[in-house]
Amino acid sequence: MKHKVYYNDKDKIAEAKYVGDISLDDTKKITGQLKKNLEGKSNRSIIADISEIPTLKLDRDVRTKMAEMGKELKLDKIAVLGATPMNRMLGKIVLTLFGKSKDTKFFETKEEAISWIKGKVRH
Repeated sequence: MKHKVYYNDKDKIAEAKYVGDISLDDTKKITGQLKKNLEGKSNRSIIADISEIPTLKLDRDVRTKMAEMGKELKLDKIAVLGATPMNRMLGKIVLTLFGKSKDTKFFETKEEAISWIKGKVRH
């Protein structure tokens, strides 16, 4: 899988770096890895870096799995990095499926995203 999912121990935040298109199989693997990374953690937030996705293309099965993933993971906040205007629009649709549109913000830098997740700044 070309996408990377890991837990940032320093900041206590899960991170996902998406590279290229996202398939149904990728979505299932990402969900499993995020679940494992967030297990037992009090901060259930994620930074999703989509800067290496030229155009967000999600078929119906992927959107359905992402909606399930949102409910399954019980995320607190989602910070999205590197969104083009088109990906930002499409991302908002996906985040609505997650039920997390109010708990999601788009950022230019990882530092801004971390500060928002930790509650140090309002965005």
